[in-house]
Amino acid sequence: MASLRFLFGMIPATSKYESESDKLRSDYQEYKKFEVSDELKHFQELEKDVTSADFQQRVKTIKSRNFKQTDEFKKEQEYKKCLKSTVVKTYFKKKNTEVGAALAESSEVKRMLELEAFVKSDKFGEVKKYMSLSANQKFQQSEEYKKQQEYLGLAKSEKIIWYKKILKKYPFSWVEKWDLAFEDTFASSKPDSNTWMNRYLHGDSILNKGYVMADDKHAFSEGKNLEIIDKKLRILTRREKIKGLVWNPAHGFYEKEFDFSSDMVSSAKSFSQAYGMIEAKVKFGKSEVSQAFSLMSDQMLPHVDVVKFEKGKIFAANFWKGSSQISKSVSSTGGGKYTSDYHIFTLIWEAGKLTWKVNGVEFKVQTQGVPDKAMFLVFNSSLKEKASDAGIPSAFEIDWVRVYKSK
Repeated sequence: MASLRFLFGMIPATSKYESESDKLRSDYQEYKKFEVSDELKHFQELEKDVTSADFQQRVKTIKSRNFKQTDEFKKEQEYKKCLKSTVVKTYFKKKNTEVGAALAESSEVKRMLELEAFVKSDKFGEVKKYMSLSANQKFQQSEEYKKQQEYLGLAKSEKIIWYKKILKKYPFSWVEKWDLAFEDTFASSKPDSNTWMNRYLHGDSILNKGYVMADDKHAFSEGKNLEIIDKKLRILTRREKIKGLVWNPAHGFYEKEFDFSSDMVSSAKSFSQAYGMIEAKVKFGKSEVSQAFSLMSDQMLPHVDVVKFEKGKIFAANFWKGSSQISKSVSSTGGGKYTSDYHIFTLIWEAGKLTWKVNGVEFKVQTQGVPDKAMFLVFNSSLKEKASDAGIPSAFEIDWVRVYKSK
């Protein structure tokens, strides 16, 4: 059953949902890059130091320093004491005499002269001047103050604020769950032939030809009805005479002339995966052409429609082999708005559970018949036997397709 948000039409605009999703992934890449940056490492080292008890004690010590605690004070006191000694006083009085010359060689005078040079030095003056400053002035001249200011400056930087905000909320749990395994944004002038084939796998493997089903009014044109405009793949269904193979379980393969042509792309030879998140941004043509994004395998079943547009509705469906017959679970809703704008259709495929979403809002959950084998991607447009040809030519448009695998 669809979620209440879906039932009440609370589906966000595609542009909003896509930009938010893209930003989340972009932010995650930026976050992982910044997480190992030298800038963050330096900030964290500063933060660890500046906010530590040891740092606070160092600041306290710096602020409490006074001149009497220094070697300079001790030497100054010693110098003053030396000046009061009889030998030093006599030396100054007899300085220019033979007595003075003799006293100059005494240990007392030599020590006094040594101390005198020291207390008159620039270094001594700088220490005494520094020690006369206030506690805050002393701190402001310290390396600790420089560290603190650098830390406070970095803490106010947009990058650090952003990083800490991310850490607090950590919105990346969903992103971290998935790794991108497959993507096509159709940036080339035509679909990549190494990625996409234009036939059903059985026809290509057995006949080396394409085919359609007995209830189709078109033939597939082997890629001629595909075009890329503005980086969007368009699968065209149009009126034209064309011959092609038909598969009818009762009669086998036979050739037939059709009045309509259409096309398909399949990743059967290039990519398949079991489980993961599969999504595509698509817009349906306003016609009775059946347009589908599906998962298929090398057997008829299982078959999962990520989304199918038919008869003015969109469908999410799972088909699997039951005990004695084909089993299915199909959900639908009005599809008119899905022809006027692109929407992002997502299938989350987990062991024992399938979840379909439209622009991130849950549409259907299925826990029966969940496939457990690798499946490939198929986009196709088909004009069914009882469908009107009104609205033809019609185009099924795919902006991009991505498949993620669980980490």
